[in-house]
Amino acid sequence: MLRDDVRDLEVEAAPLERVSADLLQVHVPRGSRLAGVEVGELRLPTGASVSLVVRDGTPFVPHRTTRLVRGDDVLVVATRDVRELTEQRLLDVGRHGRLAGWDAADPA
Repeated sequence: MLRDDVRDLEVEAAPLERVSADLLQVHVPRGSRLAGVEVGELRLPTGASVSLVVRDGTPFVPHRTTRLVRGDDVLVVATRDVRELTEQRLLDVGRHGRLAGWDAADPA
């Protein structure tokens, strides 16, 4: 490979505008039923994902099996077309737990 062929990466700090997405920050407060829920159990809509968790001031990329705890700040990237649905899902799980909306008889 010739040195002239080397290309630098283009890094942008916040390319979310270009992909029509929003970064949502969700705090897990005392009493929230989000505490104890694994990231994979959130069942966020396609187009939304948990990107980062900040716990005790330390950020980390969660796995599907990462269990949220009280005091966590959860950063979720959601495309604009699923933002409202994502927010509603997070609110439902926060109020009713991981099975919110699982059953048609569930009011969540």
